[in-house]
Amino acid sequence: MFRTAASPLACGPAPRPARRAAGGLIALGLAVSLTACANPLEGAIDGLVSGGVENIIEEQTGVDVDVDTGEGGSGASLPASWPTEIPVVDGRIMAALSVDGTFSLTVEVADSAVAQSGQQALLDAGFTTLSESDFGEGLRAWVMEKQLEWVVGYTVSKNDDGTIVQYSVTPDES
Repeated sequence: MFRTAASPLACGPAPRPARRAAGGLIALGLAVSLTACANPLEGAIDGLVSGGVENIIEEQTGVDVDVDTGEGGSGASLPASWPTEIPVVDGRIMAALSVDGTFSLTVEVADSAVAQSGQQALLDAGFTTLSESDFGEGLRAWVMEKQLEWVVGYTVSKNDDGTIVQYSVTPDES
């Protein structure tokens, strides 16, 4: 239903940018879910799927995306605009997004010790810890800040499949 003078509160279809963003997020969810499924054809279609998903998201949202759907593959790549003052843990980059100066990065690392070294590297680079959370079951998160530069959410999750580090990076506008 569209808004009219008679019913100003009626809702119409979502605005075009919202639909584009939703389509991009659905495509990204599809790509991530494909990484959890073992499939004998996965190696043959990996490049097509990740390339297709990246193109869909980039075309619909204008977001710079790099997704790696292949287990043991070479990985995605760090966005060219990634801030040099934010060190990245050693491992295989599984997904990388860059939107209007904010970033999201998912890295598969060898073990919890490597994940911890990434958090320490942020401290060594001048970041301070604003908060730390331990959610049990192999999930820990930190919010770190380099004042007037960046705020970094650094999350480590460990399960039977391995250890994953997630970065969420936004400019510090405080």
